Amino acid sequence: MLRLGILLLPLLYSVHLMAHEPPELIWCLDDHWHTPAHEHKPENKTALFMQTIAERLAITIRPTPLTPFSRCLRKMELGQADLMVSLNYSVDRERFLHLIPYDEAQPESLYLLRTADDIASWDDIKQRNIVVLHDYGYSPELQQMLSKDSFRLIQAASLEDAFAMLLLQEADVVIGPAQSAVNVIHNNPRLHDQFKQASYQFNFRQARTINLAFSRASSHQEILPKLQQLIQQMIENDEIKHFRPQSKTLD
Repeated sequence: MLRLGILLLPLLYSVHLMAHEPPELIWCLDDHWHTPAHEHKPENKTALFMQTIAERLAITIRPTPLTPFSRCLRKMELGQADLMVSLNYSVDRERFLHLIPYDEAQPESLYLLRTADDIASWDDIKQRNIVVLHDYGYSPELQQMLSKDSFRLIQAASLEDAFAMLLLQEADVVIGPAQSAVNVIHNNPRLHDQFKQASYQFNFRQARTINLAFSRASSHQEILPKLQQLIQQMIENDEIKHFRPQSKTLD
């Protein structure tokens, strides 16, 4: 009997350790981030934001390899991933995601080949073939603007595909998230010095937020109220500004 007790001690110790291991949440890194924006380096503000959340909630946040944006959304819907960051709000997304606002969203931008004529007004875009991103949460105001006229909209699965269409002259303009688009261009040598941002800028009336997304199918629902409370505290303490990615522009 004593021998059995001695044999069981390591097992009981292992069970005790497992019981005190912090919950591990999966952060799906979508391909809007791109190298090196998704790398966990001290200067990466988004990685620091997620690291801070993990430390304050005493949890582990494990990033996935770079994953197509639409696949990340599917993983979140199925509960195969727990978190995504910097998502725009949409009614469809709220169906399977808890969307926790934490910062202001920036308006989308227009991108053209460097050799193309500028777009200085909304009227200038009406004769162009426009690339939009599949699964991206565009501003409702922009969606309404695009629905008013008979635009030729071409859907792209990713920003790389969208810019490839411009290079191949299969389209004239890309409407995309400003910082993600610049990240793609900066980090893909074949896209360097190929594009410019149009001088026309959207001026939407309705303020939008970017959101930390928590899967409604996550097995860690007990974390959600703590996460919501932490984000609210960080907003009230004006901490969010410390985690904003450094803005880049096209040269």
